[in-house]
Amino acid sequence: MITKIFPLKINILSIYIEYIGRCVRPLSGFIILCAVSACEAPLNLQGVARQMANPVHRFDQFQAAENIDDVTVVVGAYGAVLISKDQGRSWRRNQLAGRPPLIDIAKCPNNSLVALDYKGRVWLSQDRGDHWRARKIDSSEVPQALACDPRGTIWVVGSYSTIMSSSNGGQDWHKTSLDEDLILTSIQFINHRQAVITGEFGTFITSADAGQSWRQEGAMPNEFYPQASFLESLDAGWVVGLNGRIYHTRDGGKTWQQELTATDSPLYGITRLNNTLVSVGERGTVLFRHQAGQWKRLQSSDAMQNFLRVVLPVKQPDGLLVAGSGGALRLINLFDAEENCCV
Repeated sequence: MITKIFPLKINILSIYIEYIGRCVRPLSGFIILCAVSACEAPLNLQGVARQMANPVHRFDQFQAAENIDDVTVVVGAYGAVLISKDQGRSWRRNQLAGRPPLIDIAKCPNNSLVALDYKGRVWLSQDRGDHWRARKIDSSEVPQALACDPRGTIWVVGSYSTIMSSSNGGQDWHKTSLDEDLILTSIQFINHRQAVITGEFGTFITSADAGQSWRQEGAMPNEFYPQASFLESLDAGWVVGLNGRIYHTRDGGKTWQQELTATDSPLYGITRLNNTLVSVGERGTVLFRHQAGQWKRLQSSDAMQNFLRVVLPVKQPDGLLVAGSGGALRLINLFDAEENCCV
């Protein structure tokens, strides 16, 4: 089974070794030996200090982002929270205590933010990401994704087909399950009453009563493992996943049609910018839906080898934020990219 990607913890010494190793590859073995065995030459960590002072670190693995008013907040591994007040042109870093592995974020209707911790906590912020408090999720299952519905209820989905909700800011949790050994990977509320959950083995689940009950619809082809989904309604939407595959349904998940993509790279995120669907994935892949049933890859993404999981419209004309591993964090003007498209 496949879960979201999380890096191992690294300490300051390993950051130093990586930094020096990249700059002086022929001497990397000797430098590492000296760093570990404390040879006579003193360690010079000025380069590391400069790197750590930057808002974006080379070991960052960004997982999700959200807009709240004019503020954009990105979260990732090691408790990284990046905040921008100018639509992604500049960033400020807010490092959460304990360096929790943050994997998702959502905006609630009272203008608060909630982030999901892979270790089984939600983190809440009332001030657009400046300060956070943690709440334990009352479950032993591994969380994968979250949403905040129009009433302010927090929803979390995860392993063993588990669906959890809290109507009081994470203090108490209601839990239900399909009693099947599968991972639920995404949850989206379309409006006050309609919601969709996707998961392993092509699972497609809908609710028409604000999550009071859930119904399993027709499965995706070949037990497709969706990494992300975008639903316009209970009837129409898209899922993306491994091997560059994108499927589209027009009948509420009863049938699915595979759409043509220009890549076999795994895809991890999907969103809509104005009237254009955009998906991102492995090896810096950025796709947009060029026409019905056909996707094109932006040439501007060719040089980026990091995986991209974050894809978010920002409040500037045709602006799109993409982010992922290795501190990848950049803005794309989709209109200009389409003009200079494509491969």
